[in-house]
Amino acid sequence: MMKNNYMRKAQVLLTAVIPLTALALLFSLFTPQAKAAVVGGNITEDTTWTLANSPYIVEESLFIEPGVTLTIEPGVDVHVEKLDAPGINIVVWGSLIVNGTAQQPVTFRSATETTHSSWLGISIAESGFYSINYADIQHAILGFDVYGLPALDSIIQNSKIHNNYYAGSTMINNIHRLNMQNMSFENNEINRVLISSNDDMEALVGDTTISMQNGLEGYQVYDSDEFDNYFVFSVPLSVTLTVEPGVSLFMANGGFISVAGQLNAIGTPIKPISFTSIINTGPEAWQGITFGQIGSGTLENIIIENGNFALNAYHFTSTKEVIVKNSLLQNNNYGVGITFSAINNLEMDNVTFLNNENNKVQIEVYHKELIEDVILTKQPGLESYEFINYGNNFAPRRFYIGENAKMTMEAGTTFETNMSIIVSGTLSTLGTSTQPVHFNLIQNEYQAYFIFPGQGYANINHTFFIGENQDDIAIAIGVSEVGEISYGTGDISIRNSLITENNIPIFIAAHALHALSMENVTFGENLENIIYLDTGGPVVFQEDIILTPQVGLEGYYLPLPADYSPNKLLSSFTTKSIATNATLNYGSNYLSQELKRDLLIPLNVSMTFEPGATLIMTDSTNLHVQGELNMAGTAESPAIITGKDAEPGSWGGVVVEGGTVSLNHPNIFVTGDVSTI
Repeated sequence: MMKNNYMRKAQVLLTAVIPLTALALLFSLFTPQAKAAVVGGNITEDTTWTLANSPYIVEESLFIEPGVTLTIEPGVDVHVEKLDAPGINIVVWGSLIVNGTAQQPVTFRSATETTHSSWLGISIAESGFYSINYADIQHAILGFDVYGLPALDSIIQNSKIHNNYYAGSTMINNIHRLNMQNMSFENNEINRVLISSNDDMEALVGDTTISMQNGLEGYQVYDSDEFDNYFVFSVPLSVTLTVEPGVSLFMANGGFISVAGQLNAIGTPIKPISFTSIINTGPEAWQGITFGQIGSGTLENIIIENGNFALNAYHFTSTKEVIVKNSLLQNNNYGVGITFSAINNLEMDNVTFLNNENNKVQIEVYHKELIEDVILTKQPGLESYEFINYGNNFAPRRFYIGENAKMTMEAGTTFETNMSIIVSGTLSTLGTSTQPVHFNLIQNEYQAYFIFPGQGYANINHTFFIGENQDDIAIAIGVSEVGEISYGTGDISIRNSLITENNIPIFIAAHALHALSMENVTFGENLENIIYLDTGGPVVFQEDIILTPQVGLEGYYLPLPADYSPNKLLSSFTTKSIATNATLNYGSNYLSQELKRDLLIPLNVSMTFEPGATLIMTDSTNLHVQGELNMAGTAESPAIITGKDAEPGSWGGVVVEGGTVSLNHPNIFVTGDVSTI
């Protein structure tokens, strides 16, 4: 009591002579100060850390047990001591609730250090729950680590992650429970969130959104064992992965994103989405994005770089689509790789191919048939669509445009192939004078590139057919893929085009000659600038024929069978002889002679030669006229029927059998006769 009285008196005296501010300071000297709370080990019951007891010194790893909640009030400081490896961490098996505010954030930091890696970080274990609001986390190896499967409504928001080694970490099968909102990341040594796995084939287990956060460089996808490995980031069936604008995904070397579900990556021009590699900056640093048999995706304003195939798709029966718009594929091996069966599942619009080893869409074909319409579109920097077969012994190097299908090439596109294309449906090219379509024809062991059998249509405009080494046939009409004559050919229209650097530009069954329509077609540096007319026996024309001259075309040539034997390229297309009864219906018994290759213009059918057109006959072959032969030459451009060798006896002649022959201007019959029966 006397001591208390003394103190009260002292205070009264001091008050009389000391200003109020100084009095307050002096009074604090006599006030007991709160001691820092030392914590660590297991928290086994609900606990609250208060501002009054702050700071909390964590001297050993802290474990919040299942069913237990640790609540941290606004303004609390949590200081973590630095220990030798593996260091201290805060592990949440139960619940962690951090109730910071903008004015009073909760701080987690090193007790002694000002650099990263002083402690491990905050780890959310299996079934843990976290609600972290306005936290400041620094000096750790991992700002946060969601390695378990936290509760659905877990969230970290309005928080700052800085001065750590890694910004954060999660597992691929848990990332759908990583919920971040309004976060800030800065000055972390690696300013990325790691997405790791203990299994090379681990997959997402639920719909996932990868979000963009302030200052976050991106998400780094790698196997937990090493960076340079074969790692699959898998989006399985019935799962959707959504990537928000501005996000960057850094993939491990050798890894790839495999999509059997749905991938939605829709960036903006200002905030594109980037898929790239962790370390290497060259092609094939990672494998790229692969869409499986039933995978689909919408990709817009994205960048894919440093991959093998930036995009790869191998649908077989799926009707799913992969839509890519306003995007950049750069510094990859190939821009796009796709199987033929998936060709009409890929839609591209304004996709730029830049600095790839091959600025191409590679289409791998294994004896497949196109059964739906497809349009091959022009894209910035895209050099070609490369239809390729790698010589699989079980897959002939050919593919089919089915009877009800149409393949369309947009202006400026290039088609490159080492295969035969069997067109039973429709082939259409939309080239222009300034943007022609190119067909680059690589050497083909099957001898012909475009084969139009018994049915098949073509509308070819402003198109270049360019062979590789003058070793093949560019276009074969009216024959099957095995070289047999096929009837009923559709219309083949070729306009404003160039056929060059092939052996033979056009090879056509003579009975199908009516199907070929040409206008302003240039025959360039082919081995022989002639159109081969194959018969295999006598030919009775069934529809009106018009022979047109073309730039560089020497003529329409009717060869003998012997003419084929020296040339193995033509030998596979030597057609079989037509049986005698195939021509008897026309009442032309003399045409039934075996191997006779005469031509017959029957009643009600006409053959017209435009000025400058030339028909080249062989040996004793004759042109029989029961219908009408019109040779409309001019002085400058006579219509010509001649022999191959231009010598007497090199062909038979024109045999008029009740038909009419019209010679409207001087026409030249070289070594042939005109006779009337």
